[in-house]
Amino acid sequence: MNVKDVKKVEYYTSPSDPRFQGKENVINFIMQKYDYGSYGN
Repeated sequence: MNVKDVKKVEYYTSPSDPRFQGKENVINFIMQKYDYGSYGN
């Protein structure tokens, strides 16, 4: 994970979304999407 590519950080307390498997606290990183190439070239 490259910190420069983090677009937004979301913090959830007791989320009901099944993706988080019933965890009590969740941090979700929203990453920048590249249509072509990457920073690794």
